[in-house]
Amino acid sequence: YSQGAIDVERISQDKWQVLWEEASSQEGRVIHDDGTVLRVEVPADMAIFFFTQEGHAAHPSIVKRSVVQQGKGISIKTKAWVAGSQEHFEAWLSSFMEQDLTVKKQVTPPSN
Repeated sequence: YSQGAIDVERISQDKWQVLWEEASSQEGRVIHDDGTVLRVEVPADMAIFFFTQEGHAAHPSIVKRSVVQQGKGISIKTKAWVAGSQEHFEAWLSSFMEQDLTVKKQVTPPSN
């Protein structure tokens, strides 16, 4: 299904594990442990994956954010996978959207 401009796929716990193994084995990747989320930076793909861990309300879920060139500008593309609670996942996903709005407000000049 789609939540706004975000593709969201319902997956199994096994598929979550496959996606974790793929992202965490990418060459050049850097993994940060943020407590209940593991953040995997994949510079070659200009992407960051966020994998929930045990103790996170939305676990097991994944959000992938990647930089995409659009004409003369760039945008952030978001894709998500959820195997856990839909309600908790949507709350977690909304925090990413709130970040986007904050950044847009900071970089968009006020109109006169």
